[in-house]
Amino acid sequence: MEQNQTPDNHTKEMSLLGLSMIVIGSMLGGGVFNLPSSISQSAGVIASLLAWLITGIGVFFIAKVFQTLSREEPEIIGGIYYYAKDGFGDYVGFNSAWGYWLSNIIGNVSFVILFLDALSKFIPAIGGSGGRIGLFLGTFMIWGVIFLVARGIRTASILNTIATSAKVVPILLAIFLLFVHFKYQTFSMDVFAKNMMMNGQKLGSIPTQIRHAMLQTMWVFVGIEGAVVLSGRAKRARDVGRATLIGYSVTTGDLCIDRHA
Repeated sequence: MEQNQTPDNHTKEMSLLGLSMIVIGSMLGGGVFNLPSSISQSAGVIASLLAWLITGIGVFFIAKVFQTLSREEPEIIGGIYYYAKDGFGDYVGFNSAWGYWLSNIIGNVSFVILFLDALSKFIPAIGGSGGRIGLFLGTFMIWGVIFLVARGIRTASILNTIATSAKVVPILLAIFLLFVHFKYQTFSMDVFAKNMMMNGQKLGSIPTQIRHAMLQTMWVFVGIEGAVVLSGRAKRARDVGRATLIGYSVTTGDLCIDRHA
């Protein structure tokens, strides 16, 4: 099998904590905070729980695949596209890398647009992502992140840790508030969503609700490959698989509680 050149030791600065935060930060995108309302519009309590269960089990095995690959093929570093290249050739590897890069570029721009549009609700002068000030701020944010990441993996890891903490803290606060104000009567009302309607139509059968809910839950797990992408920067190869499972466990637990608490 083709082997990739291993980076020098001084570039291997990613600890288990740093890799785990990469996974968690990648999975906790902006859409996470709209997840409860999005799922509630397409599924009831039972269907939502089943959707989480099915998706969680499927993604768990994906995480185990990444763990196994990082353990059995530690010389393959640099991301999931190297697995595609090593297994299926240069053409498949190129398309995998190109598609992954393109999705990340579009995702980063989408996050900036989402942030500016939300910020304009509090500061109307910004004018959202379409305003002149918003365009300037968005450009500054994107190039600022590129500049910080270009300074080295340590700076990127610190930046990601700060950003991930900013995402996790509101989720933990929401979980606490949900437990404090939890009302069983409301939660247990029409758990099969037989009488719930959206846009003048019923939500449908349980399988239909599960299918619609899974479109939301699957999106949450995008980014689970974060540690694999930076496997070449890991201090210890075995930390890549561990970080993937840690990130999966933390994110799944937080989001499930936040959705149903």
